[in-house]
Amino acid sequence: MRSIPSSSRGLGLRHYFAVALVFVMPAQLLAVETEFSTVRAYMPLVIFSTMAMLIFPKRTMSSGFRYTIFDLTLLMLFVYLAETSIWAQNKDLALVRLLGIILLILTYVNLSSLRLYYSSERLMQLIQVSGVLFVWLSIILYVSGLYLESIDATYFRIVKENVVFHLGVYFEGGVFPRLRGITDSPNNFGAYGLFFLTIFYYLGSRFYACVIGALIILTASFTCILIMALFFLTVTRRKLAALMVFCLSSTVAVMALDSILGPSGHVFLRLRYKLTGGSGRFEIFRHSIEFFEASPFFGAGLNQAREFELEVGRAVQSAHNNILEVMIEGGLLGLALLLICMAATHPRVVGVSKHDSLYGFYVMNLLILLILSLSNATLYNDTTFFVLALLMAVVRRGESRLEPR
Repeated sequence: MRSIPSSSRGLGLRHYFAVALVFVMPAQLLAVETEFSTVRAYMPLVIFSTMAMLIFPKRTMSSGFRYTIFDLTLLMLFVYLAETSIWAQNKDLALVRLLGIILLILTYVNLSSLRLYYSSERLMQLIQVSGVLFVWLSIILYVSGLYLESIDATYFRIVKENVVFHLGVYFEGGVFPRLRGITDSPNNFGAYGLFFLTIFYYLGSRFYACVIGALIILTASFTCILIMALFFLTVTRRKLAALMVFCLSSTVAVMALDSILGPSGHVFLRLRYKLTGGSGRFEIFRHSIEFFEASPFFGAGLNQAREFELEVGRAVQSAHNNILEVMIEGGLLGLALLLICMAATHPRVVGVSKHDSLYGFYVMNLLILLILSLSNATLYNDTTFFVLALLMAVVRRGESRLEPR
């Protein structure tokens, strides 16, 4: 039997760990709660994959791998944000976020390395398979959660403040059954779901595109539903007809929910208005500006946005906006680095031309990430790094591909 060189074994390990990340990362429910933070299943995979790269560096650091301008700007941004932990007042919060940053950067490196093994088309097909599993597992957990709640079973029931979790269901206000599937929240399901939606659409899988669209509606995430509507209006030729269908179906859905849920539906709508209306996000944004003005140049330090809480039906511990979050933590210097990083995602900088078949796919996902970041603090979210890494791996050109063993 011919022995395999150690460098080849390292290459195989790196490939398999990276592929595993594509399937494991969306399954956020595979996690263990600790005193300091949540340990998710993908984190050990990232650590083991990184160890493989260190143990077998000759082949894993192939000459075919090239850093891009975006990679460097992303690294600069997070290195600076990590350094702000030095002057952070709450060191415990800063340390938790610092460890999270290290894991997220390693995750980005591992996932983006998939471009060494797959062509753009094959990588999108791999992501599509992950998306199909994501859809069906989420449906199973959502239906199971609804059933167990209906019979008052408490096997997997978790109560936190005014929210009840039951498998794939997120009962906001304890009454409204929002879908979270295999993720840890409806918003995170929407973020993953929108990425898989673009994959399904561009690979011609209309059935799964419609199914995941319906699931996104069940999240009751206003931002995600709005983005999905804009997506379909953008890609559909008959835009007026699509708009009319969306408005009609939304009206019917609201009327149906009102008749089915009754008073509990009214509780949910009042709570959502309080979270997103005058006493919700706009109030959070105002407090964020005041927090920024106290340390405008270098910021208050890593993860210090969690120092202020605004009671709007629940404890809100972030600025709910990436720009404000970075301004609070890193000041004007952090904001400058964030804007440079965002500019580095421009299609011309990445090397995607308007004549490229993936141009629409790339731009659409960038717009989705941008809109999500305006109403949620997504900068340190593993969903963001999952999408960014795979998006960059799909569209990059001119790099040698290594066949996986």
